[in-house]
Parts: sequence; C-alpha cells; structure tokens
Amino acid sequence: MWRAARGLFVLLFVAPLVTYSGDDAIAALRARLRNRGYTAEVTGGPMIALWSDDAPGARALPLPRAEPGAYLVMTDAGDWWVWTNGLDQGPLAEPTTLPAD
Repeated sequence: MWRAARGLFVLLFVAPLVTYSGDDAIAALRARLRNRGYTAEVTGGPMIALWSDDAPGARALPLPRAEPGAYLVMTDAGDWWVWTNGLDQGPLAEPTTLPAD
C-alpha cells in the first residue's frame, strides 16, 4: 500500500511542478512517431511546438491534472496535440488554427 500511496503523492504533487517544455513535447513526439513506424524524414524533420490553453482535453487521463492545454506540434506529417501526461492526438484532419491573442 505504501508504494501506491507514494506513487500517487508523486503524481499529484511533484509531477505538476516538473516543467515540460516545447522541446520535451517535440522529443516525446519524435520517439512516439519512430515507434509507430514513421520514416526518418518525418521523425528527424523540422518540428515546432506551441503551447495552447485552448487545446482539447486529453482523453483517458490517468488522474485529473490541474494543468490545462497541450503543445501543438507541427510536423511534416501533420499537426499533433501533445499533452504533458504522455498522450498525443494526431495527425489532425484539419490544419490547426490557434486563436489570436
């Protein structure tokens, strides 16, 4: 029981304090795309990550997170939403437009 409680504590209180940057989102997506069989041209190609609080909610969250939003990672293989919890969604059927500030 202590292990489960310790893991829950880390997930709820420590994990949100860890910073997750656009570079982290790109690195995670590169690895996932490589595992899914995308070519080196895609996984090693240009990518840019933009944070959006208007991102759709992540499905199948293991536990609720206080942190809304996700990175929109734009690649040669299309646009992908990448959440800090390890989930992603893409390639998106429609090019993504972010609201103007």
